[in-house]
Amino acid sequence: MNVNYVALNVEQHKNKKIKVLSSFEHARDFHLCAITTDEFGLASTNYPIVFIRNEDASISAVALFGLKPKQNFFVDKDGQWPLAYVPAIIRRYPFSLGRVNPDSDDLAICISDADQLINDKFGLDLFNNDGEPSDHVIRIQKFLSFLHNMQNRSKDFYQILDGLGLFTEKALEFQENEEAKSIGGFMVIDRDKLQSLKATDFTKLRKIDGALEAIYTHIASLNQVQNLVKRNDAKVD
Repeated sequence: MNVNYVALNVEQHKNKKIKVLSSFEHARDFHLCAITTDEFGLASTNYPIVFIRNEDASISAVALFGLKPKQNFFVDKDGQWPLAYVPAIIRRYPFSLGRVNPDSDDLAICISDADQLINDKFGLDLFNNDGEPSDHVIRIQKFLSFLHNMQNRSKDFYQILDGLGLFTEKALEFQENEEAKSIGGFMVIDRDKLQSLKATDFTKLRKIDGALEAIYTHIASLNQVQNLVKRNDAKVD
């Protein structure tokens, strides 16, 4: 799904309303999405958590929803996500934070009307009569700011892990119709490298709030690959 965002502004959106998100149809083709370390605990109960290296060499953690592109086992036929935890980056839709001016680091609330959630009659106001953001938009702003801070904190943590040489490339292997297949392009934290860390480096990790918990939660989450395999087998059969 191609999503075009525009900056939320009083000139364009003063008299607009937004319907409450009632479907996750926008995520049907997502076979993965970025998550923060704050989400590892809840996400790991259903999704494998792996890492990818971005084009700018930074690292992101992602939750896997399928075994191949555009395969998401967690959006049902009615567009619902029948699991207890939905990653924050999916729940934020149709809002996002973005740079309006490429010459500035300032971020603004952006919005997409790809699902026609924005309309003139139904839903919650985006702006009050005086042109100030509505209570709903203020709540969204706080959520987006919180998510942005979590993303930055997570990014710094992944950079530390990378600097310690803890990542290794990993292809996730599975069977489909008795044929061996794999999905690659991912990284995981190498148990042996973790165990071989110098005492000073391990102490450095221990001093980072939640670091060891995040590492071991990621490692444990890899068992959820079998969850995806079982769901894939059910669809193939």
